[in-house]
Amino acid sequence: MLLKDKKSVLKYVLLGVNSLLLAFTYILFQRYIGGDTRVNLFSLSRTVMFFGIFVSIFLLFLICNLDGAHNKFEKMIQRVSKHPMFTVFFAVSIFRLIYRSYFLTSTIYYDTKTYTTYPFNLLAGQTDIFRTPGYPYFLKVIKFFVNLFTNANVFYNVVAVSQSILSMISVVLIYLIARKIFKSKKVSVLTATVYGILPAVFNYDSCVLTESLSFFCMVLFIYLVFLFIEKPKIYKAIILGLFAFVMIMVRPTFVYILPVLAVFFIARFIFVSADRKKCVVGILSVALSGLMLLGYCGLNYKNYGYFNISSVSVTVNELKIVMDNGWQENKDYAEISNYVSSQMKVTDSTLWIPNIVEKLPSVYSYSEIDDYVSDCIAKNKEKYNKYNLDKVKNLSNLPIATQYSAYKAMYKDTSLSDLLDWFVTFSFPFTFLQCMLLVLLSLVFAVAVLIKRKIICWQAVGLSAIIFSHIFVSVYGSMAEFARLSAMVVPAVVLLVFYFVDLFLNSIRKNKFDGKNYSKIKFKKEVEQ
Repeated sequence: MLLKDKKSVLKYVLLGVNSLLLAFTYILFQRYIGGDTRVNLFSLSRTVMFFGIFVSIFLLFLICNLDGAHNKFEKMIQRVSKHPMFTVFFAVSIFRLIYRSYFLTSTIYYDTKTYTTYPFNLLAGQTDIFRTPGYPYFLKVIKFFVNLFTNANVFYNVVAVSQSILSMISVVLIYLIARKIFKSKKVSVLTATVYGILPAVFNYDSCVLTESLSFFCMVLFIYLVFLFIEKPKIYKAIILGLFAFVMIMVRPTFVYILPVLAVFFIARFIFVSADRKKCVVGILSVALSGLMLLGYCGLNYKNYGYFNISSVSVTVNELKIVMDNGWQENKDYAEISNYVSSQMKVTDSTLWIPNIVEKLPSVYSYSEIDDYVSDCIAKNKEKYNKYNLDKVKNLSNLPIATQYSAYKAMYKDTSLSDLLDWFVTFSFPFTFLQCMLLVLLSLVFAVAVLIKRKIICWQAVGLSAIIFSHIFVSVYGSMAEFARLSAMVVPAVVLLVFYFVDLFLNSIRKNKFDGKNYSKIKFKKEVEQ
């Protein structure tokens, strides 16, 4: 009885401490968010703020576990606290908060303003020839709540916090994906932990660019694919097909998702007879996304006379390639050629985007610019092919993981900055060539299993298709920043690496290929005459 009274007193004391700690943490949070975006709290306050949140959570769990669970809420907390994902989430959160709060700062780039000042309304038929509306609309939603609850000065901080929340959700999704395709729970925990602590992933949360949201979309897409493979349903096929359009609106590079999904549904239709009705619906859903994409291109044609998702690939990337290689002289397009050449002579190379790319469409139409650039490349086809070949060679040993967000001013050009750069690369030590070799290895493995065991390894093939397609589109369709553009393959690479780890562990136990994520197929035998 006495022991029970002591536990009750301790429970109320902990509740009081927890309430005070949450209140103090909230005050610090308001000071952090509400202050000047260029000034951060001193280290002690920042540490108390971040750790105060986690200590509060810990006290809450302790309170609910003091004398057993007496209601559904306490039972739920007990179950959650014992779940391995809670430990992963807790550890990753602490690591990220320490790393971000002490080393990184919110970063604004030249492209940022093209997203934050997006003035177009897609529902009214308005489009931006350079930017798809996915990320700008995401920022508009954040700005609405910022204006509703606080002031506009904290907008960039709130964007970073919002992206960090989505990034943490993606860590949970990675764990759920791993539990669906791996047999070992330990490997699933390790997969989510490794993905969660990669600066190559969460560094982009501090950047006001599409990368952070694109990471979340990529992980969610992989999760939806394996959710369909696990239990095929018609509504899942519809969601998958339509979500592809959403991804393209966030990042045009994701256009390869449509053919990859189409091949996936066609393959399932051929080899998995039980899923044929769902696959037909999936193919129709992909086709609907394709029609919506054509409709978006039609709006661009109506507004700008240019039938494409975005003019970035031509007006920015290919025009820059033409200029860098000295192919801009073109007698068949004398006026545009002379304009570009004259601007190149008087323009600082660092100002070519605002002084050429932004001004050129005001003089000539996008279709004229497209024709001019395409003709310049056609007249130098052999050199262009050599340029692409050299680009691939130069990229082969370039790491996918790069430090794209900015360090705090006190760490710039210091040994600590070099150490952090090394950690970014070391934590994800994959180059473009190694990613492609991983894809080749997984495809050879999948073919060998298909021939020997008559089993389709959907996981290996699907992840390989995502890695190869994204790198190919990113490298072929751009002229620089290849690591940033290809960064979306990180989730697929991490899952594929641990797929082989899990496979190796299960090969020792001799129970591989008995899961429902594989498809057993039968080849028809020839009838003897």
